[in-house]
Amino acid sequence: DGTGSVTITSSAPIVVVDGKRATYRLAGPVVLDEKLRLPVGPKGAAKTLPGPIRIQPTAGATLTYGDKAYRGAFDVRRVGAVLQLVNAVTLEAYLLGVVPGEMPRGWPLEALKAQAVAARTYAVRGLVTGRTFDLYADWRSQAYYGVGYEAPDTTRAVRETKGQILTYEGKPAQVFYFSSSGGRTVSAPDAFRSD
Repeated sequence: DGTGSVTITSSAPIVVVDGKRATYRLAGPVVLDEKLRLPVGPKGAAKTLPGPIRIQPTAGATLTYGDKAYRGAFDVRRVGAVLQLVNAVTLEAYLLGVVPGEMPRGWPLEALKAQAVAARTYAVRGLVTGRTFDLYADWRSQAYYGVGYEAPDTTRAVRETKGQILTYEGKPAQVFYFSSSGGRTVSAPDAFRSD
């Protein structure tokens, strides 16, 4: 939220879809300001596009914003006088960039699988309402680091538990985990008194 402009790059051509579903293919970086202008007019002239704008990579590529690469697409919309950039990604692809940030990548596979199920459950239960996105990319939801943080074992853990969540009374369970406790925890009755 709150940026004046965004620059998105990719190692492959980028496809841009505007709010009226017109599609443009760009070879270089996509640079958008709050007026949502791109060089897609006649002879490459800047043209203001109706928002929101969807920016997606061509097959097999990823998009980069800042110094991080991400799976999926980006949705860019004007919010007041600034822009909002949202990574539109499936839950399973999102978890590939979450699990290695919430648990050490070198831990045993079964522990990583348990973390994948807990992270998936936490995401499903904690969906943000009333906004143009489902989850925050930080501690308000879960730390999401994108492609650069992915690791083979955590990716395997996510894929081998695909779609699995914990439920309680038919609903996603309220699961808690603390990624920086050093393995020390307290009993549930001490943490959550129900007097």
